[in-house]
Amino acid sequence: YQDTAQLKSVVADEVTHLAYEEGLLAMQEGKYAAAVRLFQEAQDAGGNPPDDLADKLAEASELRAKAEAEKLVADIRADHNYYSNGDVGIAVGGAYYRTRIGLNHVAQRDHVFVVVYVSVRNQNLTREHANPLNFRLSTPDGMTASYHNATYSLNQAFEAVDLNQGQHTAGWIAFHVPKADIYTLHYDSFLASTSKRIAPEYE
Repeated sequence: YQDTAQLKSVVADEVTHLAYEEGLLAMQEGKYAAAVRLFQEAQDAGGNPPDDLADKLAEASELRAKAEAEKLVADIRADHNYYSNGDVGIAVGGAYYRTRIGLNHVAQRDHVFVVVYVSVRNQNLTREHANPLNFRLSTPDGMTASYHNATYSLNQAFEAVDLNQGQHTAGWIAFHVPKADIYTLHYDSFLASTSKRIAPEYE
């Protein structure tokens, strides 16, 4: 029995240290999800863990979360220029953070202006009235704002216009919202509703 228990302890130590070493290698290669899994395996193997195992697991978890967030933002930006589905589609030519617009509009504390160059296309309706009043911008926690009157201080501001089927229009719209990495741009009219996630950049 003692021999068996001792053997199990030796095997557990080997599994722990092998998973730990493979986790370190995965981290060096930027494979953070694999590193997290391997460090967890080392932690659960029951062997004598390296002194920094818990720290390495926390570091790998943080790096994995950062990498996933960066990929999500990159994927959203890559989708900006494509029209959303529905009777009316919206696409984004650019989205940027600003702390002020002109001389009279300064962002409040913990807020920013998000300026969006948005295109609206009437894809299926006989006629659609595209209007800046149709737009809202929401944060991940659900805080939602309509367009800000600083919009009219922007060159090529979005203007209301009627669109026949197949026609489109575009212009800049400004929103005053809490700072976030990702937002959802909503378009709602009497006849159509659509949305698109956006990830602003600094100019």
